[in-house]
Amino acid sequence: SHKIDLAAMLSSRISLYAGALLLLVTIGCQAESFQICSFDDAENVVQQWNVLSHSGDGAHSLLETGQEIFRILFEKAPGAVQLFNRVDGGNLYGPTFGAHILRVFNGLDILINKLHNKQALIALLNHLDERHIVRPGVTKGGFNLLQSVLFENLPIVMNNFDVDSWENCLGPLFKGMSKSLP
Repeated sequence: SHKIDLAAMLSSRISLYAGALLLLVTIGCQAESFQICSFDDAENVVQQWNVLSHSGDGAHSLLETGQEIFRILFEKAPGAVQLFNRVDGGNLYGPTFGAHILRVFNGLDILINKLHNKQALIALLNHLDERHIVRPGVTKGGFNLLQSVLFENLPIVMNNFDVDSWENCLGPLFKGMSKSLP
């Protein structure tokens, strides 16, 4: 008594497979046309970053570097502190904001270490872009300022900082994370 509409079922499955195929082709095309930086630039950035982040006391180094970067960021844009109220941004050296700093730098670590994996990088950048859209007050200008502060301070904590490689790789990462922001 249950009639199976074979044509409708096949049509539905074909539509599902076609949709999945279209999604894969779209991601593949995005990945193919998406260029963050050259292979050599990525290698330089990954190598220099990993010396900082994976040194004997990597988490402590990243925390101290992050505290300094956010201190300068808040000095340059005092209103930015309120954007971090939910993570106690007013207490730069407190444990809650320290944990947030480590999350930010761990996210950056993941992005940097995925510079050679375009599909993963696109997915991560899209995810981070979506995460920041829902944060009132977060803007492209804020990301640009954070990038600028990072750029001013990373050479202080890194030996042989390769300015060109970092410009070529870091800029597109920040653009990707903030592409939908006002």
